Amino acid sequence: MKKKSMRAMLAGGAVAAAMPAQAAFVEVVNDIGQDTRWTRDNVYILRDVIYILPPAILTIEPGTIVRGIEDTYCEGGAAGDQPGALFVSRGAKLNANGTPDAPIIFTAIDDPYVPGGAATIPTSLAAVGSGAAWSFATNGFTFPKTKTTGTSPNVGGAVDNIFAHSGRWGGVVLLGRAPIGYDGDNDTSYLAYNAGTGLQSGDVPAEPTGATTIPSTNDVKAGNGVGFGLIEGGSFDTVTLGTAFYNGLSSSTSFRAAVYGGVSVGSPGGSGASENDNSGVLRFCSHRFGGFKLGTDNEVNGVTFGAVGRSTVVEWQEVLNNKDDGFEWFGGFVNARYLFTEFQGDDGFDGDQGFQGKLQFLFVLSDSSGGADGGHPSGTVTGRLVADASDRLFEWDGSEDNNKGVTPNTNPLFYNFTAIGNRGLGVTPTAGSSDQGLLARRSTDGDWRNGLFEDVNSNVMGGDSTAGSIAIIHPSTYYFNVGATLTASMGGNTFSGSALAATSLRKKGTDFHRDQNGLDPRMTVAAPARAAAADLPPSDGFFTPVQRSGAMADNNMLIGWTGIDAVGLVDVTNVDRPEPVLGVTAGNASVSFVADTDEGNTVTYAIERSSDLRVWTPVAVVTDGGAGDANAAAGQVTWQDTAAVSASPLHYRIIPQ
Repeated sequence: MKKKSMRAMLAGGAVAAAMPAQAAFVEVVNDIGQDTRWTRDNVYILRDVIYILPPAILTIEPGTIVRGIEDTYCEGGAAGDQPGALFVSRGAKLNANGTPDAPIIFTAIDDPYVPGGAATIPTSLAAVGSGAAWSFATNGFTFPKTKTTGTSPNVGGAVDNIFAHSGRWGGVVLLGRAPIGYDGDNDTSYLAYNAGTGLQSGDVPAEPTGATTIPSTNDVKAGNGVGFGLIEGGSFDTVTLGTAFYNGLSSSTSFRAAVYGGVSVGSPGGSGASENDNSGVLRFCSHRFGGFKLGTDNEVNGVTFGAVGRSTVVEWQEVLNNKDDGFEWFGGFVNARYLFTEFQGDDGFDGDQGFQGKLQFLFVLSDSSGGADGGHPSGTVTGRLVADASDRLFEWDGSEDNNKGVTPNTNPLFYNFTAIGNRGLGVTPTAGSSDQGLLARRSTDGDWRNGLFEDVNSNVMGGDSTAGSIAIIHPSTYYFNVGATLTASMGGNTFSGSALAATSLRKKGTDFHRDQNGLDPRMTVAAPARAAAADLPPSDGFFTPVQRSGAMADNNMLIGWTGIDAVGLVDVTNVDRPEPVLGVTAGNASVSFVADTDEGNTVTYAIERSSDLRVWTPVAVVTDGGAGDANAAAGQVTWQDTAAVSASPLHYRIIPQ
């Protein structure tokens, strides 16, 4: 069938579009119970924990800024109360489909490093409920944003305090109905999930009931019903829905908005548990200066996933300076790619409760844990507070309550990641700061392939004393400048990483990664990790089949849309952005573009196709003059899509690697 229409969209570095000169401020104080659209000509201010309730869909336009407020200024008004945050409940959806030119930014109330700058910051906010009034003067980002390389961090100069800003609001939380490996009542009758039948057996399914606080008989994530959990940062409080929602047990208008997971006991009038549950789209979103700790093991992360299904689209997400983890998965089957987290207060990527998704192109950068004394001439702390120093780059646990027999068990699959600690950056690491590469424990399975670990203070891989975990770091993962490769207690984990004699990264910065334009995480041209000896990801419709290690080769994927670029830490040089030209040759779509020839090597490009601008499928990996290039001219690439047959318009995007 002849292709009727084709368009091109480029994903990669770009300059964010400017906001209007004066934004309108919309304070959000009520849950969202019907389809709603947030537009880029407004700035939306979260004055409480805001739930999107089923079956509502919240659509956020590209270029929109969403600001959260601290606990003291929210409903409740007490320090330690819940701050402004956005929760997507089971059965609801968030469509935050940004672009590289117009990312969606979730940030603190007074962060000036956004398109539109000060015009997007309110000068004051009135009190809400028992929450206090807020004024710009009390909490401003008051100092210059970066330190130049010629200025010592301890003797003054243009030093920023952005690194001391975290926990300034909550975060974004997605909750779904995928099966989770969780037995909340911690008895001996474990949840058993049968993927073939979609049924669960073991305990009697029941939603959390009783008190409005976490039952003392359960662990901090609570829920005494098999397959259900209370997400960290949430409460047992119920809301009344306008339309009855089927929760896997029955249909009711009484709904616990912060519960995730589901059971399959039939589906009258709705859906029960599903690995393919759909919570919406997250694309090109930057999450900055958030996170919040309500209590021990009860925190809001930069982006949190609870039982999210694989029909949810997650890609091109950044978390900057979050108080707790960058990204955390509580079970679920969602796949994700192009995830970036910097200066997080705990772990970079954290997962448990039976998460079984696929993850590709991940980047994590530890904070200046030992550099909290590197300060402004006034004595203001500019580094991360010691109590909030980064911990592990990856931390993964098995199903809960730590039982191998609880299924599904945690079993993620990773390809192409870069994980950077802070070893050798001028100070001794803070006492008690693990700064491990990967801790895989409590019966965690999983594969880590095609990765780079650098500057890890402790060990690249750790485990626990039991043999239940069988996580594997493959030889296609490289390491440089680490304290050790593994711990004595590895359990059943396997480490086969490959040592490097020198860094593979072009620039890392010398002052705890805080040098102006001092970060370029692309690989050097001669890096061994570029070799084709790396594992080839499967061509399964999700993974991009690039045969190299690391998250970035020649494309600095942080440029143009991220917070770490906005505050001036990222190098300004990058691979040329291709401008595709589409055509039709012999009934087949063709994609042509000018290839970058000044990188000192041949740049690799991934080509992806979409029929709905929602889901993008990798369809080719090409190089100038290599396999798949139908254009004989040097510096020109033409690729023909001979496999696509569609009556719908086809769209293409090119991602330099």
